[in-house]
Amino acid sequence: MANPRSSNKKRRMTSITESMISEMEESASSENKSVWELVSGRKVEFTEVIIPADEVADVTYVHEHNRRIQGEVKSKSIAGMVISIAKQQYYPCIAQKVGDKYLITDGSRRRLAAIEAKSPLRLMSCEEELTTAEVKGLAKELQSSEEHSYRDHGCYYELLLSDEANPMTKEQIIIDEGISESHYKRSINAWSVPSELVELFEWPSKLSHSDFVKLVKVTKKYPVQSELLSFVESVQIETGTSNKEVLGFIVEAAGLNKKIDSTRPRKVVDINKDKFVKVKSVKHKTTFEISRGTPNELKDIENLIVEYYKQK
Repeated sequence: MANPRSSNKKRRMTSITESMISEMEESASSENKSVWELVSGRKVEFTEVIIPADEVADVTYVHEHNRRIQGEVKSKSIAGMVISIAKQQYYPCIAQKVGDKYLITDGSRRRLAAIEAKSPLRLMSCEEELTTAEVKGLAKELQSSEEHSYRDHGCYYELLLSDEANPMTKEQIIIDEGISESHYKRSINAWSVPSELVELFEWPSKLSHSDFVKLVKVTKKYPVQSELLSFVESVQIETGTSNKEVLGFIVEAAGLNKKIDSTRPRKVVDINKDKFVKVKSVKHKTTFEISRGTPNELKDIENLIVEYYKQK
């Protein structure tokens, strides 16, 4: 049976998305307006606003519930968007007007691209104060650009956990976001990596779960902040180095890619092809493999080992 709440949410998302598409197609109108039904059920009017290029950086800023980690959005990761937005901004940013400034709830990368391209920025903005739930709903429903990374999600979940006014539990976040516990853990794990390490990558948003697993190991090796900073300074990364290469340099510099000292199994007793004894050494551990040993033979061998060490 369909979940009524899920169906209503899909209808809201479709309604807002269709409204945006309709507005973009209306080129004759000098002022586009639309009334959207938010996740709360409240209907709010949004109006198109064009921010002049030289004012974008000053009059717009990103809402705290926008999931993108602003400090880790690199110029290279939005290079294509900068070229595109210089010609045409296909999707408006969504904003809430507060005083004479605009809080961007969706479209933070478009905002950065407009600043770099020195281009105007198009917004759909409302003047009514939005609740935290409504802002979260808009950010979730209107995501139309690059998928958020595990680290983006982890940062956002941490924000929800530590919210002073209305903190959420892990269980509440998992239910509210409609995610698995595995996704939650991976996201929190990715966010636990210090930004100093992440900033070594030109494409941090492309780091995978397995990449973050390795970076967490590096982080644990340098638990003291000063030690971590010294390590980061020692890793020299040239511009244009791929994520894979950077990760390789970091892991190697941390001494975490050393192969385990081991030897291949060798036969010490070879009676026939089915009956033999092999020995294998890994670091300080030695293993004997006895093929087709009878219970009496195994018991005798155990007794021999015990007697040998008793004499020591």
